Order: sequence, then structure tokens, then C-alpha cells
Amino acid sequence: MYRVLVQGGAADEFFCLLLSAENRTYFRKLYRESEIVRACGCSVLSEGNRITQNKKVLNIISNRLPVGVKIEYNKSEAEPRNFDKLLLWETFPAEDNEQLEKRVFQAEKIMKKNSFLQVDIILYIGNIKTASTDLKSNIEPLKKSKNNCENKYKQCNVYAFTSEEDFIQNIIYLIVPRTIYEKKKITDQINSLLNQKPAKKNQ
Repeated sequence: MYRVLVQGGAADEFFCLLLSAENRTYFRKLYRESEIVRACGCSVLSEGNRITQNKKVLNIISNRLPVGVKIEYNKSEAEPRNFDKLLLWETFPAEDNEQLEKRVFQAEKIMKKNSFLQVDIILYIGNIKTASTDLKSNIEPLKKSKNNCENKYKQCNVYAFTSEEDFIQNIIYLIVPRTIYEKKKITDQINSLLNQKPAKKNQ
């Protein structure tokens, strides 16, 4: 299981984008009553989404996520120590956001001990007051903020979505654990070296 931790403001917007429009109002109601949100992927052919609540934990099964991925959000700001990826979900402009700076700084300290932790920043435009997700805006300011964040947080991958359709089409590729491929590549390289026959010494 590949574990992703979401941090940032208006995390409910992120999870709403993993749900079909008819499920979002129900999700937001349960979200207000929950402390932890967990989302798992399922087959694209599965029917719709499932939302359940167990005490203060809100569980989502979404066919917009790949199988084998679990995404978690904790309102008490859980540390990304036991996760494979930290996903920082922020409104733009975000380059001067003090909370984002703090989260990246904390992640950097963990990355020194866990080199496989991957940190992604996603810039978005949300509308939580109307209980709907609206990512449409002027593209140029979003691009500028993305470039500023890339220059400031060189250790992070920075993404920006200009529409809900853009998010849906690309979130799977963003969440698909590239780190797993990197680990496999490194493992394959090590195994290849271990399996190499020692070179014959010149007589």
C-alpha cells in the first residue's frame, strides 16, 4: 500500500474532486464531523464512490484513485514520517504562505532521514462557501505562482490545475507512486550488480 498524507488549507476541496458531484454535499456534511479522512483507490470500472464514517474517521473509496493507494488527511496535522508522499494542497498565490513554508521545512527534516519521501505541492482555486469546486481562473497568475514555488521549493514537485477536468485527468498520474518505480529501479540495479560475475583477472 502506497500512503499519501495531505496537508494544507481547504483539504475538503481535494477530496471533493475525488468524488462525483452528487456525493460532495454528503461528504462535506460528514467532513465537518470528522477528524481524519482516508481515501482508497479502486478499479475504474467500479460503480461510483463509497463514503462511510466510523466515529471520527471518514472513509472514501474512489475510482478516481489508482488501486493500492491510500490518502489520509488529519485535522491535527499528522507528521509525514510514516508516509511515502506528502501532498501539500494550497491556494495560490502560495509562495509567501507561512504555513506552506513551515510544512516544507518539517518535511525537509524528515527527508534527510527518509530519502524516499516525496513532497508535492498542488496549487488550486477552490470555492468552499458554495459547497462546490471551481478551479477556473486566470491561468497566467497561476503559472506565475507555480514558477515562484518551483524556484523557492526546489526539493518539491509543484503542480497547478486550471480546471476540474484537468485535475481528474492528471491526479492519477500525479498520485501513481513514482517512488515505487524508483525503489524498484534501485533494487534492480543492486540485484544486477550482485548477480554480476566477478571479472577475470589478467593472467
